[in-house]
Amino acid sequence: MIQMDVILRRVRKTGLFVVGILILGLPVSGQEALYLQGVAALEKKKFVQSEELFSQFLQDHPDNFYAMKECGMAQFNQQKYSLAIASFLKADSLEPGVATFWLAKSYTLDGQPDKAVDALEVHLGSPYKRTERDIMMDPVLSKLEHTKKWRILWKKDWYAPLEREKTEILFLLSRRKAGEALSKINILLNQYNENGSLYFYRARAYQQLGKQKMALEDLQNALQDRKSVV
Repeated sequence: MIQMDVILRRVRKTGLFVVGILILGLPVSGQEALYLQGVAALEKKKFVQSEELFSQFLQDHPDNFYAMKECGMAQFNQQKYSLAIASFLKADSLEPGVATFWLAKSYTLDGQPDKAVDALEVHLGSPYKRTERDIMMDPVLSKLEHTKKWRILWKKDWYAPLEREKTEILFLLSRRKAGEALSKINILLNQYNENGSLYFYRARAYQQLGKQKMALEDLQNALQDRKSVV
């Protein structure tokens, strides 16, 4: 049986949420349940509860960088920027790049724009980078647009063609244009048939179209040992 830490790594790598684990009916231990409760609280915007749950989990798992990052997210949403920065730096020391998007946001709101751009540059060079649309439209990071370092940062083209295609697919899915998204995904899968995130996007498209069985099959495909192509 696949161990939960391996599943969690694949889930994050392909852009899935913990709900994917629950849909697949994978067994969890008491400690893993504590982690999932923290994630659920975070998604429900119960930030104080989420921070407490992650703090409990981290007492026994101090090197779990996902929990450390998500604890930082709970702190960030309580405007505890100094604590959030510390959590994100710790997470990033354990897994480079994993928390740099949120670190950049925290530095921005903490009044440290130069450090924010530096963190964003590390983020753009990592396997965890968000889509260009996510970054450009982020209301916090948009505060950096007037800085010289921000303008210099974007002189470089940080995104490969496949990444731009994924951005377009996510945009279509956000507008519930599942048919258009599905056509794009199927074309890309002919070329990148081991890309787990494409199977996840197709699962989302099938779900929007009401094809639950096909959505579940692709969700399972996304969790398999597939190459990460970004």
